[in-house]
Amino acid sequence: MSDGTRGLAPQSRVDDEWSRLERVIVGSSQSLVLPPAASGGDAGGQPAWWRRLALGREARARCERELGGLIEVLDSRRVDVVRPEPIARRDRRPQVASQLFVRDALMIIGDVAFTALAPNPARREEFAALASLAPPALGPDAPQGACLDGGDVLVDLPYVFVGIGGHRTNRAGAHYLQLALGAGPRVVCVDFHTAGPAHLDCCLTLTGPGRGIHYRGAFQRLPPPLDGYDLLAVERQTFEELGVNVLMLDPGTAVVQARHKGLREALEARGIEALGVDFTQHANLGG
Repeated sequence: MSDGTRGLAPQSRVDDEWSRLERVIVGSSQSLVLPPAASGGDAGGQPAWWRRLALGREARARCERELGGLIEVLDSRRVDVVRPEPIARRDRRPQVASQLFVRDALMIIGDVAFTALAPNPARREEFAALASLAPPALGPDAPQGACLDGGDVLVDLPYVFVGIGGHRTNRAGAHYLQLALGAGPRVVCVDFHTAGPAHLDCCLTLTGPGRGIHYRGAFQRLPPPLDGYDLLAVERQTFEELGVNVLMLDPGTAVVQARHKGLREALEARGIEALGVDFTQHANLGG
């Protein structure tokens, strides 16, 4: 493993979503492959393969600038940053093939790491690159058809909330996670419904004991104990721009998209310092 890709294990432990963040994996845009529609911009008059390449480079550059801004904030708060090695992709067919959204691919619950269960073979290289940073547990064999995505998992031990309702995680995946965790943590399924962002962490974030942020329109009802949490509600536009998906650095500090001034002010009113970072390109790509 080369310099800059040292792993998280064995020091890593995640008991909740808001405790002091000491070390974190920050994604990479170097392996990003995008069709023109996802890249944005205009390269008219050029063949399709050229437009994909040119626009993909532009998107990668924008993403890397945003990641650089995040890393500056993390460095200023003495958070140790780990970066994955870029994937040398052999398959260059148009797809959103990236290491941008590392939370989706890797989750740590307590002191145990898990890689996601996904039906998409294109993501296996992504998972393998991250698994080298935090070796996953050797749990029970996952049942056929089980899907589990880290973006649908929120940790608040002894509870592990697992979102059901997007395009990834299903009840078989949640059941697998409970078996893998054993008798201590309790997996609680959280049903959500949205035509927009497709992960639980896009609809709900935990910011402290019994506190969080959510988009009320994504839930018909919340299961206990979530139904007793004090949850700050955001408007639809903030939700659609993935504003709910904040990063807690400690109980009093959150990284928030800079453009969401209303959310930042609401968090500040609750005693949480809201550090603004530009993540518009990442949000446009769905994460």
